[in-house]
Amino acid sequence: MHKSIHIRCLISVFITITVLAACQQKADNGTSKMRPDVKAAIVIYNEKLDNGRGNAAIKYLDSAYAKFENLGALDRWNIYWIESNYYLNYDNNIAKASLYADSLDFILERLSEKRTEEYAKTIFTRGNVLLAQKKYNEAFKNFYDGRQYALQHIDKCKLSNFTSELANIKLKQEKYAEAAKYYKLALKEIQDCDTTNNFEYQFVYVQSKINAIAMVYELMGKTDSAIVYYKKTIDFIQKAKPNNEKDKIFAQRALGVVYGNLGGAYRVKRDYRNAEDMLLKSIAINDRPGYEVQDAMTAKIKLAKVYLQMNRPSSAYDILKNVQLQLSNFNGDQNHNIVVKIGLYRLLSEYHDQVGEIKGAYKAQTSYHRLKDSIANVNKGLKAIDMDMAFELNDQKYKSAILQKESQLKTAYLVAFGILILGAAFSLLFFWRDMKKSRSYITRLKKLNTQNQQTLAALEQSQAENDKILRIVAHDLRNPLSGITGVVALMLEEEGFSEETREELALIKATGENSLGLVNELLQVNFNLEDLTMDEVDMGELVQYCAELLRHKATEKNQKITDHGFPIIVTANREKIWRVLSNLIGNAIKFSPRDSSIKVTMQKKEHELVVSVSDNGIGIPHQMADKLFDMFTAAKRDGTAGEQSFGMGLSISKQIIEAHGGKLWFESKVEKGTTFHFSLPI
Repeated sequence: MHKSIHIRCLISVFITITVLAACQQKADNGTSKMRPDVKAAIVIYNEKLDNGRGNAAIKYLDSAYAKFENLGALDRWNIYWIESNYYLNYDNNIAKASLYADSLDFILERLSEKRTEEYAKTIFTRGNVLLAQKKYNEAFKNFYDGRQYALQHIDKCKLSNFTSELANIKLKQEKYAEAAKYYKLALKEIQDCDTTNNFEYQFVYVQSKINAIAMVYELMGKTDSAIVYYKKTIDFIQKAKPNNEKDKIFAQRALGVVYGNLGGAYRVKRDYRNAEDMLLKSIAINDRPGYEVQDAMTAKIKLAKVYLQMNRPSSAYDILKNVQLQLSNFNGDQNHNIVVKIGLYRLLSEYHDQVGEIKGAYKAQTSYHRLKDSIANVNKGLKAIDMDMAFELNDQKYKSAILQKESQLKTAYLVAFGILILGAAFSLLFFWRDMKKSRSYITRLKKLNTQNQQTLAALEQSQAENDKILRIVAHDLRNPLSGITGVVALMLEEEGFSEETREELALIKATGENSLGLVNELLQVNFNLEDLTMDEVDMGELVQYCAELLRHKATEKNQKITDHGFPIIVTANREKIWRVLSNLIGNAIKFSPRDSSIKVTMQKKEHELVVSVSDNGIGIPHQMADKLFDMFTAAKRDGTAGEQSFGMGLSISKQIIEAHGGKLWFESKVEKGTTFHFSLPI
């Protein structure tokens, strides 16, 4: 409950801030600012939205838009942008949000001058709609394009909000450390630009980003750091000097929000006196029309939790009933309302349990789990997507196109050079017949040898470039394969399919997983030794972690993995050594029968550490032993349960260990088992 409320609040606050800033945009109607009647309509829309009258707010904006005459293109863009954000974030009507997002593109295409900020916002809006539609690859392509465009065409003040958009995505994925990195970058961007006489950039955005950093630290469990940042935000707000009454009210609303957040952090620290004080201040400020009423409900939920922890159930119950009444009359951000309801039902369950009302506790607990599961499923697929990897893949596609063109040119050079070499060889042959014993023949033979060496070097370079292209293609295949496998897995969880269809879906899923395995092994082929980053690695801890990670796989065959490690530090690349361990243990599982055991041991010698993985499996025949470490080896077999093998894992493992200055070898007896050993210098 705690993390979900924080995530939804952060994103809701960012949306509110950006919509307020839209009121300051210039219009394309012959004036330097937005038309006064359009600006006034947006202000009234925001007031209705803040008071929990979402339906009334959007109806008013639609009605006002219908009455406007000779509306400028940029004024229409601002209204459509607000409409798209409303249906996406408040009404959960993705179809309408998509329609308005498409209209944004239509308007910008017809503007006489290039509007850089609006163009970047349009790309990000389209990305958010695609995200809601669960079209993650297309969404991240838009975020990548929007970010790149903003970096090239927009000043740091405005760039800050686009950086915050990326932070919001990381927040939805629950990647809090990365979200904090983006929020800090957004704060630096806004602090590095000229914000003189601009309340939005000088105050609104700065305080929101400091507060966002604090909330992310709280989500990370770094409560002390969160409290420090909340206090920084409060200090910043209290030192602000708003220019008018509207800005003073905004500053008060922001102060109330941060008081509530600080109160929640104090509750986590079990400092109930300060928690109650801050939360009461927050509610006093924002629990009234024209202020942050939704945030006040969140503060009440936190205060009720404080009272339950202080063993004051009656005080908690009074607050919860008040929130329940407010929710029934409040029509604001529906996502936020759902999260508040989750907190409400959970605390009602705790209250009824505390006072001994079992039926009431069960009823509230049932409602809590139903809503909690619905929220958990919203971003289920999003959490598995790596945004930074998606950005990198888009870079890779561009670089891949360039490499392919260069490769074609180099191939043409090689063909021409080959023809030249062939002609030289024929000339040399005729000369050799006539001048077999002459010194001239020896000189020409040496020259031919030099030319052959150059050809070989060119071919080796071409091979290296082909390897690079192969890795890029494998990268590009991974996301589609992951998507196919994930969708089929979800379909298999649903009912209604015939047994024949389910068998076909299971076959597709297995094929996709096998293909992913092949892609992952291709990505490890011929890695660059110079790219290895060496760190101090506790091998005992790494062995234990790897064994624990693969136990679930062994359980499928009722196998038992035992690890006998001890703390010892080696200088190595943690990821690569982890891959070697995973490959060796995975092979032991694959080639061992059911109900068998697998043992991982460590032995410290004078100058090296030896790690061994032993199994009681099918063993390795003598005729396969010499080919076992070859890349794409023919010495590959299916596992004891029919598991597929690609024949690259041991070759890659040998490359990794030798790159660390160690060696990899094995001992095996057919039908009795195999032990693989690898050594690392210490």
